[in-house]
Amino acid sequence: MPLAAVFVCLLSAALACKKRGYARLLPLACLAALAVQGAGVWGAARPAFELAGQTPRLTVRVEETSPGYADGMVRARLEVLAAEGRALGPLRRFCIICPAFPEAQPGEIYEGAFSLSALEKDSYYYGNLADRVYLEGESGPLERRGASGALRFKLLEVRRTLSASLRKYLPREEGGVLAAMTVGDRSHVSGELRSAYRAAGASHLLVVSGLHLTLLCGAFLGNRPVGGRLRKLKALGAICAVLFMMGLTGFTPSVTRAGIAALIFYFGALLLQPADSFTSLGVAAVLISLQGPYALCDLGLQLSFAATLGVLTAGKMARPLRAWARDAKRKAATALAKASELLLCPVFAALFTLPVQLAGGLTPSGVSVLASLLALPLMGPTLVCGLLAGLCGLVPGLDFAARVFSLGGGLLVRLLNAVATHLAALPLARLRLPRGYALLVLALAVLLWLAARRLRKMRWLAAVFPCMLALAVLCYTGLMRGTVRVALVGSAAMPCVVAVEDGRALVAFQGGSANAQKVQEYLEEQGIGQIACLVDLRRRPGELTLAAQRTVTAQELPQNTAAEARVCDIMGTVFRLKGGNLLILDIEGCKLAAVTGKPLAAQPLKVDFLVGGGTAPGAIEPGTLLSAKRYDWHAGYAAQFYYASQGAEVWIRPGRSVMLKGGSYAVQ
Repeated sequence: MPLAAVFVCLLSAALACKKRGYARLLPLACLAALAVQGAGVWGAARPAFELAGQTPRLTVRVEETSPGYADGMVRARLEVLAAEGRALGPLRRFCIICPAFPEAQPGEIYEGAFSLSALEKDSYYYGNLADRVYLEGESGPLERRGASGALRFKLLEVRRTLSASLRKYLPREEGGVLAAMTVGDRSHVSGELRSAYRAAGASHLLVVSGLHLTLLCGAFLGNRPVGGRLRKLKALGAICAVLFMMGLTGFTPSVTRAGIAALIFYFGALLLQPADSFTSLGVAAVLISLQGPYALCDLGLQLSFAATLGVLTAGKMARPLRAWARDAKRKAATALAKASELLLCPVFAALFTLPVQLAGGLTPSGVSVLASLLALPLMGPTLVCGLLAGLCGLVPGLDFAARVFSLGGGLLVRLLNAVATHLAALPLARLRLPRGYALLVLALAVLLWLAARRLRKMRWLAAVFPCMLALAVLCYTGLMRGTVRVALVGSAAMPCVVAVEDGRALVAFQGGSANAQKVQEYLEEQGIGQIACLVDLRRRPGELTLAAQRTVTAQELPQNTAAEARVCDIMGTVFRLKGGNLLILDIEGCKLAAVTGKPLAAQPLKVDFLVGGGTAPGAIEPGTLLSAKRYDWHAGYAAQFYYASQGAEVWIRPGRSVMLKGGSYAVQ
């Protein structure tokens, strides 16, 4: 971090050296931000991390719950109010995740002993840190100490009531989406619809964000929400509406960012002072950072900031177009300027969020601009109908009005769902871009644009840029042709193996429906519609939702026999042995094994890689064991270990090279 801060300061000074005072201001601001973050880590996070492995007595408040794995239990996020009888100040409080907690409601306070452990460094790790969740806990006997009277828990009840009210007269799909857009309640949106909105690049519509706040204020206060007559009254009304929406949605990071920026704007209008959008965005980042030292690790917040920067940049780019249209004094020029301005916002938002999506491991959408253009005109009326339907449903005697607004909101949501579903089915909906390579090409494109702008050769850029992109695509296609990618997908205890070569996949399946869902999502990300060969390694095979051209069920083979499973250069051999089932993938001499149970062989089987789960594999001797986490049986096991909490990948160029990705080595 200190070295990164030095480079950030040097870059900021270099960029601002031509502006008076900025060369000193920006490095100081970077150092101040680093100091604030460091103070938060040392003051709140580090003392919490040191409790890992201990069993202190804690007083906790339930912040959020979700369904648990056992009856009468929930998965809960708990805020620690006191430890060993000593109350923690607001800035020193932290949260823990309890996977098995007795059924409780947000706001309830409990006291008891908790066995604390460090968080797993999986795909949710940084999201947990952003929510101030630093540890995982297992609770002992608990004593209820009452309930919190904080305003945000009362607003949570208001949100639930409004959500139920606006969903009362609507089908499940339309009601769930309308509740998500209006009050931020996403618990009733089906997984299929979420996937469709994500593929269409419109998942931000399902969360309350700055777009929603702007549309609501514009709908109720007019096209000039802080101008004209009753300016101060309008500004006060907008401030109250923004505060209410922030509290109603639980002060989520993206809403907090948008709300702070909106409050600065409306307070400026109230005091007759202009608010600079970029400055408001920076102030919002600083204030959010005060919530916790890792607040900016939230991926949703990063996407929100990136999209806002893109929209603000598009606004600056549109100013010359508006000036040109005014000078031209022609209707055609005015129409062209408005059309260009309308197109610039979604284009720049997509460009600015692209590196964040790539860095976060998300799959960008190639139809996000089209989705924004089609959905934006429908968003304002949808939000108004949803909010009025919820409010009217709470007032006795206004049932007819609630039904009317519900009908209008439901029809608009159905249209939005149709747009998302149809766009998600287009070939370019999911852009399967290689993460590292795409980030490198993007960085080179930015450097090329900066150089062209510096040399005033923008026309030259228009000719060179498409050639550079075409060359990048050809190079990557040539390098990856014939490469076999083997990925570990699903749970850490029973991972599935997906081997892909030239768009054809061989899948070694074990586990349940959750693993099947993960495999399906991975195949969709890779652009694979159907599995070429599916090997079911389960010892108790049941219903299987994955479709394949050919399926080999290991348990149906006679004992001590084998079957062949081949896809391109991937030669698979399935064994049913006493004690378990085994699959060996042979890719031009590189051997990888996946196993269920403890198969017994006449002699130890030597392989290059073994996919390890929660149990020891039996008579198999791997050179390297691939695992998502450490297990007790790893101690003393004669192998190198490669741990990848988010799933390891093995890239094999047959007969040339082998590369491991996604984790790190650990030699016992």
